[in-house]
Amino acid sequence: MQEVDGEGSLERDVHDALRWLYDNVALGQSALAARFPELSRLPKLEERGSRLRRILLNAIESLRPERRCPFGSLESRSYDVLTLRYVENRKIAEMARELSLSDRQVHRDLLRAERALAALLESHLQGKVQPTRDSRKDLLADELRALGAELISTELPRLLEEVRELVEPLAAGLGCQVSMTFDERAQQCAVLAAPSLLKLLLVQLTSYALQAAAPGTVELVARSGAGQVLLRLSFERRAEGGDRALKDCLALARAQGINCSFELSEDSRATITLCCPLSKPRVALVVEDNPDAVLLYRRYLQPTGWQVQSIVDPRLTWEVAKRLKPDVIILDIMMPKMDGWTVLRALSRDDQTQRIPVIVCSVLQDEELSKSLGARRHLTKPVGQGELLAAICECTALR
Repeated sequence: MQEVDGEGSLERDVHDALRWLYDNVALGQSALAARFPELSRLPKLEERGSRLRRILLNAIESLRPERRCPFGSLESRSYDVLTLRYVENRKIAEMARELSLSDRQVHRDLLRAERALAALLESHLQGKVQPTRDSRKDLLADELRALGAELISTELPRLLEEVRELVEPLAAGLGCQVSMTFDERAQQCAVLAAPSLLKLLLVQLTSYALQAAAPGTVELVARSGAGQVLLRLSFERRAEGGDRALKDCLALARAQGINCSFELSEDSRATITLCCPLSKPRVALVVEDNPDAVLLYRRYLQPTGWQVQSIVDPRLTWEVAKRLKPDVIILDIMMPKMDGWTVLRALSRDDQTQRIPVIVCSVLQDEELSKSLGARRHLTKPVGQGELLAAICECTALR
């Protein structure tokens, strides 16, 4: 690996920069930023940090396999661990549960992934390759659409009864029982899901639990909380194995935007938890006159459960925002009829819209002006999927 002034390694600099991925000042001051001549010429640390973050996120995207691979597979492991750890800010223990690996193995995979990322950035620094996100389609999203995987309001109690009927023959053959209980609100609620895929996920998880618990009882408890339903499968794990089946289930859950985790206590009590959003979808309002950009944002957001509404005339933003009450607004700046700065100022001054987080996505790179007018984040086009999802996650968590 190349060195800067004979001090430090590129691998170490990449590791440090990843730790500061969402701190523009620290990222702009990092040793990795100093390695890029085009960044060193920028006068403001915040702008250096923002540019370096885009380079890192695009490089991570470049590590994603060309062909669709199961989440956590060896082929996609480097991309998965970097995304979980640094884009989604997951803890090592959480990653280990989600990937069904030991903490030590996660550390090893992270080290290997950071080395691959450093090698890619070294090639970029030497002028051999530009680590930009390619234009290939999101194959998993395409496949979900082909399966009719539209996220719709789905009655949970009825779906769980169908799951029970499908696993009853297996349970009887293994000498097991399936116990299902609901709290009062969960008994009447609907979740936002692709019904066929959610049923498939629950059938596969219950099948895994039955085979691991045999002979015994698998308990499924549904509880309704703030904007979501928690489904917990718990059982005493008597049999080892089935890790591949569990990984497939975790991958299927992620493909639907459902958070799924696995925990195993010291007394071999296993718990699988799914967090399913209630039927009111999260809404993103896109104010953008470029139809290609709107399509790109839809491709980024819809597979994770977001409903995308768009308008091309910025003068309608206040009216639509007051009526729609979106969870986030994605705003372009360079538009005909009215510029985005004027829209942003008006949104921040209106009592009915000022609490809606606004993310500016523009070719213009004036982050300070964006924030002074009320934007929560400023992203410079072209915007990567990981960059946009991370910004939305952070903005909506602050509400």
